[in-house]
Amino acid sequence: MRYIKILMTASASLLLASCSTTYTISREELYRQVAAATPKDVVTKIPGIVVPARTEYLANGVKQLVVKDKKGADVSLENSPRIEMRITDNRHRKHILYFDTILLSDSTFTGMNSRFLGTRKKVRYADIAKVEVQEGKKNFHYKGE
Repeated sequence: MRYIKILMTASASLLLASCSTTYTISREELYRQVAAATPKDVVTKIPGIVVPARTEYLANGVKQLVVKDKKGADVSLENSPRIEMRITDNRHRKHILYFDTILLSDSTFTGMNSRFLGTRKKVRYADIAKVEVQEGKKNFHYKGE
């Protein structure tokens, strides 16, 4: 039993050490930054096992996303298909979306939760309790990068 606890502790430590840095952004700041940007059409390259895939979609047009680090300092992240966000709603449900796909319409954010399936989720602004952002380790790029 002791060895299992040691193994679990070591595994958890390795997992946490390999995770990307997580940032936060208030729902008001998220609204302001997305509302101020001009959406644009983009093409994303997604590496594939046999053939690379590509997706075309309307991106939010945010150039630099300003977020807070764990100490509360401002950090500017260049928007890219690798930026992921986790929205926790007032019912404590988590919605994981790709940031560049987040669009705002009638106080509702809509964004892709899968680039491969092209599926989208909606989250009402009023329902947002917390927003976390991180640069994922996925090898997604805009065509031409």
